[in-house]
Amino acid sequence: MLGAVYGDVIGSWYEGHSTKDYNFPLLKQSEFTDDTVMTTAVCKAILENDRDITKSKLKERGYEYAVRYKQYYSYFPYAGYGMMFAKWAENRSMKVQRSYGNGGAMRAVPIGYAYNSEEQVLLQAQASCYYTHNCKEGIYGAQSVAMAIFMARNGESKNSIREYITKKFSYDLDYTTADIKRITVSAVGLLKVFRSQ
Repeated sequence: MLGAVYGDVIGSWYEGHSTKDYNFPLLKQSEFTDDTVMTTAVCKAILENDRDITKSKLKERGYEYAVRYKQYYSYFPYAGYGMMFAKWAENRSMKVQRSYGNGGAMRAVPIGYAYNSEEQVLLQAQASCYYTHNCKEGIYGAQSVAMAIFMARNGESKNSIREYITKKFSYDLDYTTADIKRITVSAVGLLKVFRSQ
């Protein structure tokens, strides 16, 4: 849990000021973001009700998570949320959203710590997305993070976690940091081309 918060705070400045230096300094401008706020909201929902659920209880449990998202958003409304989430959080409605963003995944760490079976980790992660990221990609993101935490907590190796995530969610994890940098440079180049036309 502390790792998730530390990573959020330390990386907050660099989200808008990228660096390739592995020895980057911790800056005074670093602060917690929506990632930490929503992770805390998930913790609160679990602390209030840590009981196991079945598939028939996904919506009911999802509502409990959603109430906490709205509550914690109201405490920290300027923490850097996406526009779609902010609009949902400010509205009294509990309309189901199908965001394809990473919000479901970024807040799923507590689920991997709190539950003691694969079934419950997967169900709780799905429930945590019910009102905000109710689509395959959103749910898979939350489930993959929660399961990686659950498996690491139970002594599984990096390779077994990688194999599980690859098979269960059909993620292609066969790439290097150099591949990511190359793709990023290509994407930035395409954006420049489109903007110049």
